[in-house]
Amino acid sequence: MSGGARAGFIAGLTSAAPLTVYSAAYMALWPEEVLRRVEEALGPMSPMLPPLVGRFYMVFAAVVVAVFATSLVLGVLLGALYGRLFGAKENKVKAFALSLLYLAALTILVSLPLPLIHYVYIVSSVLYGLTLYLAYVRGFNVELYLREIKAEELRVLSTLKTGRFKLRELASTLSLDVEELYKMLTRLEEKDLVELDLEKRYRLTELGKLVALKASL
Repeated sequence: MSGGARAGFIAGLTSAAPLTVYSAAYMALWPEEVLRRVEEALGPMSPMLPPLVGRFYMVFAAVVVAVFATSLVLGVLLGALYGRLFGAKENKVKAFALSLLYLAALTILVSLPLPLIHYVYIVSSVLYGLTLYLAYVRGFNVELYLREIKAEELRVLSTLKTGRFKLRELASTLSLDVEELYKMLTRLEEKDLVELDLEKRYRLTELGKLVALKASL
């Protein structure tokens, strides 16, 4: 499982909690209403349902499992997408955008009764976006990067932690040869630790920030 899908799985579990609790509580408090809705949906097939008590528990289990499974599968799929979108810039915004997409999908796929369902959808979506970002970032193996990075490369990361630099500005700041620094930055780019912005300035990725922070401790 990819890092994004793994983070999506964790976020899906977290966001499934309020949805599952709400659906279970609603059915426990208003079982007659739930059964009436199910019978209306089944129409002529409703007499095939088991007796009242067994019927309720069957519907209860089916709805809870369906809500939980839907939010979990949706979480994994969007998490995998987030892993592909993740980069040096606006990763929190990307997580927020996916939480809105998660909200839209919940509204379409998980049809729960009123009165509070819209609030539950929003809470679940916020939990999803927040957990997705945190779980994905925490999934990085920073120690492995630290073992593979040379001292000069760590120095470059520490300098980029203070801001964005163009190549010659960074070479001047670090007192390094431009060509040597360029090769170093290329290696760091290949490891997804630094990236160029639209103005051709080097900046740290989210992973680069974590590595630089860990190295300074």
